Parts: sequence; structure tokens; C-alpha cells
Amino acid sequence: MTVKECYEQMGSDYESVLGRMGSEAMIKRFALKFLQDPSFNNLKAINEQI
Repeated sequence: MTVKECYEQMGSDYESVLGRMGSEAMIKRFALKFLQDPSFNNLKAINEQI
């Protein structure tokens, strides 16, 4: 799957993201940071406790 296909699968506007970030390499670098970020799992755990 390409970065563009991934963004389209998520329902995001790839062309808009590309316009803001400037290159597909930068988009990919930014997207891969989410894999290392525990924020979503932390929020999910907190929500499950409520």
C-alpha cells in the first residue's frame, strides 16, 4: 500500500496533506511517528476505566 492509498483508506485528503507537508517522504515520516506515539492507547485505556 502506498502512502497515498493509506491516506485515502483513512478518509483523508492526501492532496491537501501533500500541499501542507511538501513531499510524500515528509508525509510518510510524520505518519510513522504515530506508530511510536502511545497517546491513542493511553486515551483508550482511560476511556475504558470510566
